[in-house]
Amino acid sequence: MSIDQAQASNQKSPSYYDLVAEQYDDISSSNIHLAENAILKEILADCIAGRRSDIRRILDLGCGTGLGYEIITELTQDPNNLQYEGHDISSKMLEVFRKKHGSGLNLQASDFNAIHLDEMYRDIDLVLMTFGSFSYLESPEEFLQQLQEILTPDNGHIALMAYSRFSVRNRLLASSTGDKTYLAARRPYAFRNDTIESEKTPANFYATHELMEMVTNAGFAGVVVQGMNFNTVSEEECASVEIAMEKLKEEIYASTCQDDAHALILSGRNYV
Repeated sequence: MSIDQAQASNQKSPSYYDLVAEQYDDISSSNIHLAENAILKEILADCIAGRRSDIRRILDLGCGTGLGYEIITELTQDPNNLQYEGHDISSKMLEVFRKKHGSGLNLQASDFNAIHLDEMYRDIDLVLMTFGSFSYLESPEEFLQQLQEILTPDNGHIALMAYSRFSVRNRLLASSTGDKTYLAARRPYAFRNDTIESEKTPANFYATHELMEMVTNAGFAGVVVQGMNFNTVSEEECASVEIAMEKLKEEIYASTCQDDAHALILSGRNYV
């Protein structure tokens, strides 16, 4: 089955991601996507820059095929001593992860809405939820409280990515189709193919101030939200990853509103 057929047939996780698992990295291998990963790496570097001790224990929720793992291992001083644990709802995605990085990693097929992190973990130095994973949480406030319980005291960090509610793309879709649900706080969403025809998975969409308030109210400090992909750069303009990264940074610097972006990347810590 092709990616287009998978997107049009069964968008419900984990079956959808099982269908596209073998091709997922190819979907995410364009120069723009690789440049986004490089910018995400810079954001993570800033997130952990003030760490009180080494970042050793990492929990990656929605780890997919290991893109977040690849980024964080490049940032850590001693990757061999990294204690990494990944969760993903798709067992097929985890199979690809293991093919790429070996079978020794602790990877679990699970729905992060159905597990109790506070009963499973303590002393986690960094929690990752990249590539939109945070938007699929059913109870984000409760989740953030659980993170406070499991993070290492005075050395806990979070990096969470959510979909932007009022992105340029959503506003254009709402205007062109007359369908105002494109601006709703919760609506069905199709991975990389958000069309009327596609069967979709419910997701939460956020404004920057909503994310800031939610995470700050949960007791986190140093909270920063950065928009990613403002939909002004086309793949045709980006002959290399370096050019794509330059253009993406230009649109970030030119933007006066983070909500215009497709995704919002939030970072924070549990110490002042």
